[in-house]
Amino acid sequence: MSAPAERLTVHEAFGLTRAAYFVMPRLVMEAMPPEWQDRFVRLIEEAHEMYVFDEKPYEVRMRDHDGRFVVDPLGDYRHGQDALVKCSTVPWS
Repeated sequence: MSAPAERLTVHEAFGLTRAAYFVMPRLVMEAMPPEWQDRFVRLIEEAHEMYVFDEKPYEVRMRDHDGRFVVDPLGDYRHGQDALVKCSTVPWS
């Protein structure tokens, strides 16, 4: 039996980046195995019950390495399955 994985905090996961947000495309979340999706949704629901979020609308836009805005290949969640397959290998689909 292997040793349990060491727990990491969000601070440790972000490392030395200056990022204030973690953004994950909906297509990636929907491509997760059902067990992951269930855990993810339950954690988000639990966070909403515990904390008050400022629900003002905001927009997430992708930039290239030079800082220019570019089209997000995963931005259209209704028609983006081909883009998801091109961006990565999803072993469980």
